[in-house]
Parts: sequence; C-alpha cells; structure tokens
Amino acid sequence: MRGRALKLSAPRRLVGDLMRFSIGVPRVAVQRQMNLGPLVRARMAQQTRPSWTAIFLKGYALLALEM
Repeated sequence: MRGRALKLSAPRRLVGDLMRFSIGVPRVAVQRQMNLGPLVRARMAQQTRPSWTAIFLKGYALLALEM
C-alpha cells in the first residue's frame, strides 16, 4: 500500500459503511397502478376497519409465501 493510512471521523466512516452496504440495493423506483375500489368497499363495510398499513403488509406477506 502506498501512502499513509488516515483515521476517518465517525461520520465519515458511517457514510462509507452506508455506501458499501447499499451496493446490493436496487436504485430504481417501481410504480404500479392498482384498482383498489373493491378493497375500499370491503374495508368500509367492516365495523372495525383495519389500517391500510396492515392491509398492504398482509398482502405482501401472502405474496412472499408464494415465492
């Protein structure tokens, strides 16, 4: 190795770590249009409505089971 090693500050090391670990992360956003009308009606028909977060998380979990 040529030159000399310099100790990096904690913030600089954090940025370096984030850059290193982000190598495998996709950098393209994906959009999809969905017809949520039937889902909205089914949700509105319930006395206690589940949150949208819970609905989409459950859908993601069901899809992950199929993979």
